[in-house]
Amino acid sequence: MAKGIGRTPTNHSKTLVEQLYEQFWTAYPRKMGKKEGLRAWKMISPGEILFMTIMSALEASKHWWQLNKVATRYIPYPANWLKGEHWLNVIPSNIENKPKHNRFHNFSQRQHGPAYYAELDRLERQYLLDKLNDGEAE
Repeated sequence: MAKGIGRTPTNHSKTLVEQLYEQFWTAYPRKMGKKEGLRAWKMISPGEILFMTIMSALEASKHWWQLNKVATRYIPYPANWLKGEHWLNVIPSNIENKPKHNRFHNFSQRQHGPAYYAELDRLERQYLLDKLNDGEAE
C-alpha cells in the first residue's frame, strides 16, 4: 500500500513541547538534524523556566559565535547542543570585539596634540641622521 493512502487523518496539532521546540529550531543558527533535535528536546521536556533559560543561553551562544566569526560547520547540531546541555556553558558577557595583538588598533582614537607629532617627527629625523652619520664614519 502506498504511503499515506487509506490512512485516517491524524491530529496535526502540536503539543506544547513541540511548539517550544519549533521556537528553538527557528532561533538555532544551524538547521541540521531537525528530527534528532526534536528527540533530544523531548528527552529534556523543558518547562517554562528551563525553556527561557535555554533560549537565553542560545542567544548568548549565537552572539559569541557571531563575534568570534565561528563558521557554521563548527556550530554543533541542535541535538548535540541539547544533549550536551550547552545552555549551562558560561559565556563571558563582557566580550569586546578587539583585534588581538595589534598595537595600532586604537590609533585613530588617541588624543595627541600637534606638539606630540612635531616631537615625534623631530626624533625620527634625528634617528635617521644619526644612522646616516654612523654609516659615513665607518
